[in-house]
Amino acid sequence: MGNNSSFSLWAAQDADGTCLEVGDWVECTTAKTGGTDFTASLGRITHISTSGVTFEWKLWGTYIYNDREIKEYGLKKVFVDASGWKIKENHLLSLNDGQEAMVTLVAKNYVTLKYSRSSAYGLYDRDLTGAGCRQNFKQRDLDYAGVVVRTQALRRTDRSCAGRRGCV
Repeated sequence: MGNNSSFSLWAAQDADGTCLEVGDWVECTTAKTGGTDFTASLGRITHISTSGVTFEWKLWGTYIYNDREIKEYGLKKVFVDASGWKIKENHLLSLNDGQEAMVTLVAKNYVTLKYSRSSAYGLYDRDLTGAGCRQNFKQRDLDYAGVVVRTQALRRTDRSCAGRRGCV
């Protein structure tokens, strides 16, 4: 209909085809220019229009990227905490209501948190073991909950016994 852009107001996508929304964060995964490695740089989406997606980068300011450039630079959706740290599985998080939660899954469009008790942030499902509650968060939910990464939790495979010192 006269518009040659590959964007529409509802269909902006990252390099993997995951839908993007204003407020989402992306990570640059392939850009190396003039000897400078831009990979692992985080940027936040501030605007989506038919002319492209506007990103605010922590180090480089504001830039607008079209669909081709998003793929070329490998811009992929990620989730971050209130301090701008990338959220990963097995991170221990604290929320502004005083609770702590473990990241059990980082999917394309949400992060699953597991609580030791019920949460004040919406609906949750009872864990199959009965040992806690799970809840899915989009980036806007993480922002609202004031999530902050505290530490990476130890998995059973990370634990070891060191003779008389005992097990960790």
